[in-house]
Amino acid sequence: GVSDAEFQEELSGLRSEMRDGFASTGVKLDEIKKMMAALGKEPDRSSRMSLYAYDRKPEAPPGQKDKLAARLGKGSFGVTYRMRKVAGIDTRRYAVKMIESEDVDGASLEK
Repeated sequence: GVSDAEFQEELSGLRSEMRDGFASTGVKLDEIKKMMAALGKEPDRSSRMSLYAYDRKPEAPPGQKDKLAARLGKGSFGVTYRMRKVAGIDTRRYAVKMIESEDVDGASLEK
């Protein structure tokens, strides 16, 4: 077995490692608790868009709407936006191309 003193020393070391680990991410414990709670919630699967939010470009004017402020560009297949996931701990940004359904309805592939 392990003595009480050895156990307390090991536990103290583990606490320090946990604190350092959380501190290195820059995320506060309260934020982590909210993220963990959000992970357990089932997202609205009726629309994949509900999983993402527009992520404003830093240079966007303050009064500009989020959708327009997140716009990266427009091409022949649709508009691309800068986006991030709404829930979870994923802090990455994504380029999401929006294609109108009428643009692809009846479309066919040609060889």
